[in-house]
Amino acid sequence: MLDLSVMTVDQLDTLPATLTVPEAGTLLGLGRDASYAAANRGELPVLRIGRRLLVPTGRLRALLVGPPHVATGTAAGNWPEGTVAHE
Repeated sequence: MLDLSVMTVDQLDTLPATLTVPEAGTLLGLGRDASYAAANRGELPVLRIGRRLLVPTGRLRALLVGPPHVATGTAAGNWPEGTVAHE
C-alpha cells in the first residue's frame, strides 16, 4: 500500500482512478473530518455514487499541481498578435 502522506508528482499518476475522501485528504495534509468538510463545501472535487463520495484522481492531481502542461508559444502556433509566420 502506498503511503499517501509522502508522494511525488510522478507517483500521483500511479493512483487508482478514484480515492476515498480520507485518502485524498491525506494527500492534502487533512484529517478525516476536515476532508469531508472540504468535500461538503465543494473545495474537494467529489463524485457521489449512492452514499459514497469518491474523489477523481485526475481532478485531485490538477488541484495539487495544476492542469496538465499544454504547449504554448511559437512551437504550438501561438504567434504574438501582429506577427506573420514565414515558411
